[in-house]
Amino acid sequence: MPFTLTMPKLSPTMEEGTLVKWHVKEGDHVEVGDVLIEVATDKATVEHSALDAGYVRKILISEGSTARVNQPIAIFTESADESIEGYEPEGEAPPPPPVETSGRPQYTLRLEIVLMCLKNVSAEKWC
Repeated sequence: MPFTLTMPKLSPTMEEGTLVKWHVKEGDHVEVGDVLIEVATDKATVEHSALDAGYVRKILISEGSTARVNQPIAIFTESADESIEGYEPEGEAPPPPPVETSGRPQYTLRLEIVLMCLKNVSAEKWC
């Protein structure tokens, strides 16, 4: 049965991590305790080891990519010939890509509100 490796939470304040290095490649067999990845957190670069034995079937994020805690980063199977077709990785989906903007601010100020605020500010407060 396929199972998912998600970005581990390696410190209490960690919200995302940058995958610095994969120590395995697709098709590799791993045993419990084998080092899988190096992750740069908000505090340090940490190695993360396999918690289960299995075969690396699909790597979902590449070295240098950033992932949120619990975001799927790889799919494993218990046997080498097990299919992952149709398997949906478990974990939190990555955030949607940022929306392109025209370079203008993403907010709108109503002129009436700005003028009302300016009336209430005396020149003495700004000097």
